[in-house]
Amino acid sequence: CLTKVKRGKLAEHENSALREHMLQILDKNSQLEQQISDLYKSLECKEIKIQQLAEAVRKCEKEFRQFAQLFGKNSNLMVSTQALASHLDKSARLESQVKQLIQMANQQQSKLDLRPLFETIENVKQTIALMESYEQRLVLLEDQSSKHDLQISIHKAQLNRNEERFRLLEGTCYNGKLIWKITEYRAKKREAVEGRALSIFSQPFHTSRCGYRLCARAYLNGDGSGRGTHLSLYFVVMRGEFDSLLPWPFKQKVTLMLLDQSGKKNHVVEVFRADPNSSSFKRPEGEMNIASGCPRFVSHAALESPKNTYLRDDTLFLKVLVDLTDLEEL
Repeated sequence: CLTKVKRGKLAEHENSALREHMLQILDKNSQLEQQISDLYKSLECKEIKIQQLAEAVRKCEKEFRQFAQLFGKNSNLMVSTQALASHLDKSARLESQVKQLIQMANQQQSKLDLRPLFETIENVKQTIALMESYEQRLVLLEDQSSKHDLQISIHKAQLNRNEERFRLLEGTCYNGKLIWKITEYRAKKREAVEGRALSIFSQPFHTSRCGYRLCARAYLNGDGSGRGTHLSLYFVVMRGEFDSLLPWPFKQKVTLMLLDQSGKKNHVVEVFRADPNSSSFKRPEGEMNIASGCPRFVSHAALESPKNTYLRDDTLFLKVLVDLTDLEEL
């Protein structure tokens, strides 16, 4: 700072002019950096000059040898030798100056220590490498997770199939009787009206442990002549495990019923005997035969009328009864 102040006011001046002093220090540092840069440039130029002088010295030595051979002890040779010695002395002084400049440049460079910066860069590189390894591991874990999810989905599907099978086994009857509870009647009827699920099947039932395997099929919005006006109910002969031991065609009497839920037993009842000439009652070749029954089993008006008690809590009960008379049990 070029400002002259009294010694007693020096501290006050330093506090008030702190910003200017810092700027001066930064300016001085910038000048020092510029001087270092200029020093590097000067050093490069002098190295070039040294190389040129070294080349000149080699040429002079070569010429000196030639002159010595040609002129022997000629006095002119002594003058040339003195001149050459003078050049060599100048070259040595110049080389010494260059070494001093190199030493000064190295001292200035040592003040600008870049080791912390290099250590920080190395730490960042290690962190990036670690993150890349984590990313690779994450991809591997995601792939393994996808495989586990697939296995879990397969197991869930198998469990659902087993639960459905157990549910059917628990609800299976072996006495020729079926009580079929149909819940959510209105939603299922709407699906039938919209064509998404025209019919529904009951769980299978049997005439005995080793007897005929049977089920019922209902069209909640009607089928054939009862479409749109009636609930159609059919009887179905299914393929069973013991069909090869049973008499065919199926000939038993079948009763279809819509149960009254009031307790008055005002049931809707239809009875028919299996026609031995119908393909519906021959031994099944596929999973089940063509259904046979009543397309106009009960009208929607009668079923859904609040005066009747066939439908309660959106639930109805259907019953199928097979006459086991004259049917020999295995």
